[in-house]
Amino acid sequence: MVSIVAAVACGVDLEGTAGDGGTDDGSSGDGTAGDGGAGGDAGPDAARLPDCGASPQILEISAGGDHTCALVDGGCVYCWGSNADGELGADSGGRPAPPTLVPFVYGATHVAAGGTFGSPPQFSCATLDTGAVQCWGSNEYGQLGKGTTAAASPPYLWQPDAGKALEISLGYIHGCARFEAGVLCWGGNDVGQLGRDSITTPGAPAPISGNPDIVLLGSAEGVDHTCSVNAGIGSNLLCWGNNDAKQADPVTGSAPILTPVTRSNPADVSQVSSGNKFSCAVLNDGGTSCWGLNTSGQLGRPAAGGGQPPGAVKYPSAQTTDQIAAGLTHACSKVDDGGVWCWGSDIKGQGGQPGALSQQRPAMVPLAQAALTVTAGTAHTCALMIDHTVQCWGDNSFMQLGNGITDGATTSYMPVTVALP
Repeated sequence: MVSIVAAVACGVDLEGTAGDGGTDDGSSGDGTAGDGGAGGDAGPDAARLPDCGASPQILEISAGGDHTCALVDGGCVYCWGSNADGELGADSGGRPAPPTLVPFVYGATHVAAGGTFGSPPQFSCATLDTGAVQCWGSNEYGQLGKGTTAAASPPYLWQPDAGKALEISLGYIHGCARFEAGVLCWGGNDVGQLGRDSITTPGAPAPISGNPDIVLLGSAEGVDHTCSVNAGIGSNLLCWGNNDAKQADPVTGSAPILTPVTRSNPADVSQVSSGNKFSCAVLNDGGTSCWGLNTSGQLGRPAAGGGQPPGAVKYPSAQTTDQIAAGLTHACSKVDDGGVWCWGSDIKGQGGQPGALSQQRPAMVPLAQAALTVTAGTAHTCALMIDHTVQCWGDNSFMQLGNGITDGATTSYMPVTVALP
């Protein structure tokens, strides 16, 4: 979850492949963006193993279901937390692990962690300086980009005929990446979260219907719906996928939205992030708006069930929001002075407020210094600090806070510092 100007935030399923008609060995199908291109299982290149030196600087972080990954300078990736599906990219016997260098990733430009709390499938992906996408972990729903559900060991490397991959964002079992030629989505598509006017799972990487002019991906994809911010101003928010809590389209019924629809409210959106049946957006004027399911106060107002319309998130004092991140049932924002505020469920400490089961209004997290970005997992939250260290708080059942502690300290309401090796 990174800083954003305009965003795509996607839902649950994640799969992809070299493309419709493509094969695991990289042979292409019809040659269109997402429907051809090269792909293949790719292990470490003996001539170019990752080496980013001692004490590398962290540039980007992404929280998944119960693991977290970080991009450091030099293009290396570290991951920590659950490793039940190989989502850390290193062999720990399936056990959770502290921050560990992903041994086969080099030249990474962005990283993303997917999945949801306490249950497979868990997976991770990175974009590379070659323009390709590399994914590892579970491929139960095709979320590694193979276009099939066949296992990928070593990890899967693919690059469709859509130019270079510029950014990537993952959901529970699907993902989207922005390429030079547009946005491709892949993976689980049981409620239309891939935006391609059909329900087909697994879905190989392919453009969303209409190939809208999305200029930047969001910080997270929702559980089973996807939202994006198009170029331009005014009504520039697009959503699709599951709509049972009005998280995609407030006008139509509860049936899945299979192709992107333009929402007029909120308008003038600069960034969006989606959680479980809800989304939150940053507006061009620095305001914050959330809509959809609100069982835990995740919309920043008193809990009131599902189908809630967009409404302003009201801070206790005037704040200008720079970035927002949605978890499963909580959300956090980074404001212009570097402060981080959270609301919604706090049952695992993900809101950073000791003694609170939920926060129905934003509460400030007691960080030691200003933050650059914030990312929200299922029940944990992490912030990239101004000195490029990382602090995390919330659930630590799978060591996803990155401080290496496993001796019964399964929850931390106070931020702890991630300890890279």
